[in-house]
Amino acid sequence: MDVGNDVLEIITRAPKLFIYLTTKCNMYCRHCYLGFRLKQDLKFHPNNVINIFSGVAGEKDVTFLGGEPTLYPEINKILRFAKERGYYVRLDTNGFYNTNLMQKMELEYIDEVSISLDGSTPNIHDTIRMPGSFESVVQNIKYLKNIGKNIRVITTVMKPNLLDVLKIAKFVEDLGVNTLNLHLLSINGNARKYPKLWVLPKEWLCLIFKLWNMKRRNLVIRFPLAYLPNDLIEDNKNFLECECNKLLRLSFFPDGKVYCCSLLFDTNLNVGYYDFKKRTILLQPNSEFHLIKENKECIAKEFMTQQNGFVPLCRFKKIKTSEKEFNKLISKIGEILKC
Repeated sequence: MDVGNDVLEIITRAPKLFIYLTTKCNMYCRHCYLGFRLKQDLKFHPNNVINIFSGVAGEKDVTFLGGEPTLYPEINKILRFAKERGYYVRLDTNGFYNTNLMQKMELEYIDEVSISLDGSTPNIHDTIRMPGSFESVVQNIKYLKNIGKNIRVITTVMKPNLLDVLKIAKFVEDLGVNTLNLHLLSINGNARKYPKLWVLPKEWLCLIFKLWNMKRRNLVIRFPLAYLPNDLIEDNKNFLECECNKLLRLSFFPDGKVYCCSLLFDTNLNVGYYDFKKRTILLQPNSEFHLIKENKECIAKEFMTQQNGFVPLCRFKKIKTSEKEFNKLISKIGEILKC
């Protein structure tokens, strides 16, 4: 591994942490951005996860992911450790298991559960995921709601469910979900091989326009703009800047690789490698961090669909439907595109 002599000192005031406990999963979805990693079946040694917590400070917000993190043998130990050290703990799961598994987990150490739902009906969700997974997800959402957990549903928007997203929003709101987090399918990982899944910029922005104007009660919907029509770029250049320039989020993998952009997970452009002895990140030459410093804009555009008349934006500038200052911008998008 080619690692430079530089050390990423910003790790001592770390942002949100995303720790991929295992690359093992009980699914193999066509749209999964982890791609080849799913076949590696790697997992963190518990002491190395604890080591990361010891080497960072800052926002104290951590998300545990996979693969499927509930398959990680030491999951309860890690959840307990993170919570006892004052972290806001989030578990990101596909929800494809019997509620008995949830009952065995030490849920008192989890502040929020993010659970994947890609359709408002079994026909749509199970076609995208696996047969029987819709029912498992819904039962687990109901169970978590019953015991008072904050629930965030994650929907990956792609061609097969594009027209179903408004129904998904209504469905999860009726289930009592707090937040719907929309991920736009990226052209990396497994999705590279399936162009029929890709969503065009105009389709995505028109969906956002409709979501913004739908009637809701308490559900908060979060999404990236991801694109802007050329006509609106001049007045919104701040959206072009890459969030990785600020290192607001760091993702750690069992092989020691550290990334700040999930669109680059299946590249060798990782920020660097975590040194478990020194408890810091060793910067890798020509990494995403260096490229962003040079380019001052998104370097992952090739992993987003392209269409004339639209400019790709950083995916990690999230907007919430509760942020009314964006009314004007969303309205302009709707007018220009005639959504």
